[in-house]
Amino acid sequence: NEDMNSEWDDDTIDTIHGPVEPEVACVKLWLKDWTKQGNTINMHIDLHSQSQQGDDNVMHPPREGMLRDFCTKLNSYFQMRYMTLEFYSSASSAMNTEFHIPTTVFEITQSGIHNESYLTIQDDKTYGEGIVKAFHDYINSGEDGS
Repeated sequence: NEDMNSEWDDDTIDTIHGPVEPEVACVKLWLKDWTKQGNTINMHIDLHSQSQQGDDNVMHPPREGMLRDFCTKLNSYFQMRYMTLEFYSSASSAMNTEFHIPTTVFEITQSGIHNESYLTIQDDKTYGEGIVKAFHDYINSGEDGS
């Protein structure tokens, strides 16, 4: 089994893991074609689930200041802490360095928003709706993502 999120460091050969996974190569090729045609991508979010305990959701952009205003807008809908951290060889790193797309990793807690042991369907809806609304607010504010 491969960790698909650790396969973004090059296009053909990963000296540690062998050939890049075909799924990653396909997405990278699509991104290159898409941007070569003059299209843009406003934002990339890599959503992860982390700790079983608490409600400490963390947003990890790879550069200080990147998407900080987006994090502020997210906090209108649910708690999100901003902490710069780059995950080398990850999709987020590739979006930042290769494609120059504002990107972040979300570490969402596995615990329920309202102190349940696990996330509920309503929690998932709260996160999903909050992300979409915050993105709408962010885009309409004219922020550039840097």
